[in-house]
Amino acid sequence: ADNVAMLLEVADRFNAPRLKRVCMEAIARDWGTFQTSKGLGALAQTALPLLREVDQWCLQRKLTANPGEVIRAANKLNA
Repeated sequence: ADNVAMLLEVADRFNAPRLKRVCMEAIARDWGTFQTSKGLGALAQTALPLLREVDQWCLQRKLTANPGEVIRAANKLNA
């Protein structure tokens, strides 16, 4: 999960949409692990706009029930 978060950030930074999509799909497949990973906390510290995008993506795929759940989970990891 930590590697996926790092790759997602790299894909976003270097405008690699296919890699970004693959990372998002990997997050969806293993959401339970990702939401408690250090990688999610790292995204909150280094790439907040990307974390918002992950939050919206998860909400659209019904991985989360409410807007902001991914951001709140990341903030708990960093507390």
